[in-house]
Amino acid sequence: VDTNSPLQAELYEVDRGVAALEILTEEELALKSKEVEEEESRKHCRKVLWAAVCVVAVVATVAVVVGIFVPRLTTSKDGDSKEDNIVQLEGWKPASGLLIGPTYKDNIRFGNSVALSAAGNRMVVGLPGADDPVVESLRTTGGVFIYDWVNGTTWSLSSEIFGFEPSGEAGTNVAMSVHGKRFAYGAPSYTSESAGYVAIYEENNSTGIWELVNDIIRADDINSDIFGDAIGFSSHGTVVAVGDKDEDSADGVEAVGTVRVFRGLNGTWTQMGQTIFGEEGNERLSWALALSGDGTVLIAATLGTNNEPGSGRAVHFEAESGSWQPLGSPITGDSAREIFGVS
Repeated sequence: VDTNSPLQAELYEVDRGVAALEILTEEELALKSKEVEEEESRKHCRKVLWAAVCVVAVVATVAVVVGIFVPRLTTSKDGDSKEDNIVQLEGWKPASGLLIGPTYKDNIRFGNSVALSAAGNRMVVGLPGADDPVVESLRTTGGVFIYDWVNGTTWSLSSEIFGFEPSGEAGTNVAMSVHGKRFAYGAPSYTSESAGYVAIYEENNSTGIWELVNDIIRADDINSDIFGDAIGFSSHGTVVAVGDKDEDSADGVEAVGTVRVFRGLNGTWTQMGQTIFGEEGNERLSWALALSGDGTVLIAATLGTNNEPGSGRAVHFEAESGSWQPLGSPITGDSAREIFGVS
């Protein structure tokens, strides 16, 4: 080496990308290319999915806006007020004004019970706290008002019928036949002044006067406390179920509750089958009642027992070979606070 010659050096900058590719084998290049393609495909899929989500969101928003505003705009009534422009697409609207009972004393309890004919053109309303307007001694005799739907616009009071016994509280419960020609009311008489009873009336087709159907079903000969506290009616009012939720069992278990069913035949009301008793103390069977149209199927509600107060249940019965037989299993509430079966 000639040490007298000057030393020289040259510096080169290498493109890293090129250098990297240059040192890859063919197999590695193919793998790298495949990875790049897969990444591009994933990016494309994410873009498509995001676009679809955006489209769905826009469509949903438009649907909500159209559903809320367009019906109101297209079906609005004439008028300047905002209330006039709000249209109920579905639901109930008042058909008439409020019905107000007598106001001569407090606690008349007008509307304590109500029932309609099948056509909805006749209504019976109970007012168990009313006094007889004629006989001064008949205090809290209770009664019912009959209303007819007139000209499709208003309810018109057509009849006032009052009970027979002081403190009887007639109208505690009411029921009406499908044709509106017959109704029943219960007068449980919560005091010791009289026994409970059920009265059934029928409209005379000739005179239009409501007449007592033969006789009143009374609890005089029954170990009953508040007979008539609940009632159920068959479609034509020829079968009536009567409840007493405070009645004791035959062996003295308190407040098991009872149901008795009566059929009217040839002017006489005869009990159908046996008296149905609740099974446990304070069960209070017949807190509420209902009968099928032909009067052969009955459902009665309780509001619990000594062990489970307030956890109600509904019990189903069917008339079979002259007696009432349980039909299926009871329907039971989930908790005491539900008060399941109160109506």
